[in-house]
Amino acid sequence: MNLQVERIREKCESLRLKGMLSEFEHLSERAAKEELGYAEYFEKLLDMEIASKDERSKSTMLRMSGLPSIKSIDSFDFNHSTGISRKQITELSSLAFVDRAENLVLLGPSGVGNYVKFLVM
Repeated sequence: MNLQVERIREKCESLRLKGMLSEFEHLSERAAKEELGYAEYFEKLLDMEIASKDERSKSTMLRMSGLPSIKSIDSFDFNHSTGISRKQITELSSLAFVDRAENLVLLGPSGVGNYVKFLVM
């Protein structure tokens, strides 16, 4: 392994730059092929580090939340839902009603999770 690469790895570890540590070699090869300037290359490295820190932070917060399971709209069973269409669920998940300053009211029995009606006011 190149001595300079090893020194960079040690410095990334010392500064706890895990995103840069995992990606700098790959990105430096890509930057050389694409003839990126130093500033552009460095900005891409910083973007990777920010994304890595954001992901680790999100993961830590979810773990600390104590939620029994993490679910996303991607895993939602549209065939099982009654009273609300795929289009309505997609609209709600976009949070566009917040930008439009509309209120949202969800109606249905508590804890059931499969029968919900909503009104946007």
